[in-house]
Amino acid sequence: MPVAIKLPAVTADFEAGTIGSWCKSVGDKIEQGDVIFEVETDKAAVEVEAEESGVLGKILVQEGEEDIEVDTVVGLLLVNGETSDVLDGFDASSAPAEAKSNPTDETPAAVVETNVDSDQAAGDFRASVEIKLPAVTADFEAGIIGSWQKSVGDKVEQGDVIFEVETDKAVVEVEAEDSGVLGQIIVEDSEDEIAVGTVVGLLLVDGETSDARDGFKASSVPAEEAKKAEPN
Repeated sequence: MPVAIKLPAVTADFEAGTIGSWCKSVGDKIEQGDVIFEVETDKAAVEVEAEESGVLGKILVQEGEEDIEVDTVVGLLLVNGETSDVLDGFDASSAPAEAKSNPTDETPAAVVETNVDSDQAAGDFRASVEIKLPAVTADFEAGIIGSWQKSVGDKVEQGDVIFEVETDKAVVEVEAEDSGVLGQIIVEDSEDEIAVGTVVGLLLVDGETSDARDGFKASSVPAEEAKKAEPN
């Protein structure tokens, strides 16, 4: 029987999203772990990986379709040597969901705790903003910094992708919630797992310069958050 490919809950508060692009075409062979499509949330574009191997038999939700709810069947995967003939008249709602990957017995990677050592108080540098690793999925506790999309000294606009974090299911783009200049990268691209809430970088705001980083204690600045004007 074909297996249902469903839209997963890619973030803790994710309820619906847009199919950004399919990375596989009907008839393509799929291996477990392959990226099969991307879903767009209000904060990031998330790659969704296959949890079973097979052949993409049918795409039910096309690219650009909006407000697709979590658990909607977006495609069908042919497994166990099935051919497209089994799809004739097939009711997608009767297809079982993809099997979840079995947990491994490997020892998990060490969680990195990042601190910037300094006895200096926040002082004049309180406008600096911590960039923390967010909880990108409902059960996300730690992940890997895949790559920084900005370099130290780069101008950052609210909504820009600043780095990517790798979970066990997807690569998630993390967007800036403030505008400024990337002042410091504290956690480099790494294969070590980083705990949610870890400060991974510092954003210089309100015209600050890199001098503000010297001896600065990252834990003394506020977490990055959107600044919304209050109504008059």
